[in-house]
Amino acid sequence: MGHQLLPPMVQLVFFILRRATERRQVQIDFGELLVSGEGADVTFEVKGKLFPAHKCILATRSPYFRAEFFGPMRQPEMEEHTKVKDMEPAVFMALLHYIHTDSLSKIEQDLQFTRTTLADKLLAVADQFLVEKIICEDILCDKISIENAAIRLVLAEIHNCGRLRNAWLEFLADTDNMSLVMLTEGFRQINLNCP
Repeated sequence: MGHQLLPPMVQLVFFILRRATERRQVQIDFGELLVSGEGADVTFEVKGKLFPAHKCILATRSPYFRAEFFGPMRQPEMEEHTKVKDMEPAVFMALLHYIHTDSLSKIEQDLQFTRTTLADKLLAVADQFLVEKIICEDILCDKISIENAAIRLVLAEIHNCGRLRNAWLEFLADTDNMSLVMLTEGFRQINLNCP
């Protein structure tokens, strides 16, 4: 039975499923391309560790990389080899993986980070390189607790994460949560440093 004989809603479901499968395959293909290094046209050096990557993929996902490789920030001496300072190699690898695959699932297993730790570390890096932070925010929004609420607020403010800020406000809307958060060392530090 051909798809054209199915009711329109069923055809739509088939179309969506096919597109989702195709999108997932693109993520897998780009991830494999990153891992293999095939066709890489730039190498990043992070604390002595080398990471081959693909300028076009990076530029497509990040205005920072677009400007560095193809725009006014372009520096010919850095086109093929770029040193990245003040970053852990594992976090930079996670950034490249995220840019190539729009996912953190495989890399979090490879690096043996918890999802929350990886999201914490990647949030600042994603902000630095102007990469979409939605996955990091989603993970952190789901993990707000009494103990980390103050830290989450600081992250939301520093990295301009509206969704994380809103989740924090929603968490504190519960007066019991608010009372307990105000007793934490993190909240005390915020009051001392940001009166």
